[in-house]
Amino acid sequence: MSGIGRDMPDVYACKGDCLVAFEVKASRLEYAKIVRQQIEKLRGFLDFFSFYPNRMAVVAVTFPYRDWIFIRIPDGWNESWVKIDRETKSTWNPETIIRAYNQARKRVTDKSE
Repeated sequence: MSGIGRDMPDVYACKGDCLVAFEVKASRLEYAKIVRQQIEKLRGFLDFFSFYPNRMAVVAVTFPYRDWIFIRIPDGWNESWVKIDRETKSTWNPETIIRAYNQARKRVTDKSE
């Protein structure tokens, strides 16, 4: 789903008990800068869906001829901005949501046996 309003993330994804909200940037500069208001938008969206126990705010950045960089914004983050340059290493992997889903399914299966 693409963010269509100022209170929506650019993209969000859910699977099982996991919800991820993304702020997405494409930059031709040497860096991308994400300001506090953009992170707060993600947090507000995630807070609205509190019934998901696993909620994550992630910044996704691409630069020309580079792989995507995914940065998970930790709970309690309180900076004015995030600066991501071409050499920044990802701190989140899309496989995270699949692992969380599989772990939750295993817990449910284990309880029913």
